[in-house]
Amino acid sequence: MFRLDSFDLSREDSPNTVLKKVTAGGLYLAGVSDHMQNDADIVLAAVTQNGIALQFASDTLRDNETVVLAAVTQNGHAFKYASNRLKKKKDFVIAAVTQSGNALGYAPVWLQNDRAVVLPAIAQNASAIEHVGYKLRREKDVKEAVQRSEAAAAERSEAAAAERRADAFHDFVPGSHPTKTPKNLKIMKTFRDEVFAMDYGYRPKKTNPQ
Repeated sequence: MFRLDSFDLSREDSPNTVLKKVTAGGLYLAGVSDHMQNDADIVLAAVTQNGIALQFASDTLRDNETVVLAAVTQNGHAFKYASNRLKKKKDFVIAAVTQSGNALGYAPVWLQNDRAVVLPAIAQNASAIEHVGYKLRREKDVKEAVQRSEAAAAERSEAAAAERRADAFHDFVPGSHPTKTPKNLKIMKTFRDEVFAMDYGYRPKKTNPQ
C-alpha cells in the first residue's frame, strides 16, 4: 500500500499502528487501505485530530453521525465531506458553522436562510454573510449580527497586534520589562513613536510640557 511516511508499497501497517499514526496526524488516513478507512475507531481518531481527514473516510463513515460531528467540531470545513443526508440536518450545520462560519457555504439553500443557522455562522465569521440568502441578509437583526462580528474581529486583531508589540518591546529591551525607570521610559517612548509611525505613516507631534 501507499505509505505517506516512507512510500513503502511492500507492506501494510497493523490497525494498532495506523491508529497511533492517525491519532498523531489525522491526514495519515489518506494512505491506508480501504478497510481501515472504513474502521470507525481509526477514522474517529483521525478526524478528531484533523477534521479534514473526513475526506478520506469511507462513504459509510461520512454518513456516521459520531464521526462527522467529531470532524466538524475540529474543523467546520470538514462539513464539505459529510454525506448529503447529514448536510441536511440542522444540528450538524450549526455545529460546523459554530467552528467555522464559512462552512455555511456547504449547507443546503434552505438552511442558508434559517436564522438559527445563519446567526451563529456570522457570529463566528462576519464573511459568512456571503452565503446567506438575499432576503435574509437584509434583515435588521442579521445586519446587526454582522456589525457585532466585525467589531469583535477588530478587537481580536487589535489585541493580537498589542501582544506582538509587547513581544517586540521585550526584544527591543532584552531581559527587561517596561518598568517606569527613567531609562526605560525613554526607550518606551522611542519604541512607541516607531510603532506609531509604522501604523499611521508619520510620527506623533512632540508637545511641550506645560
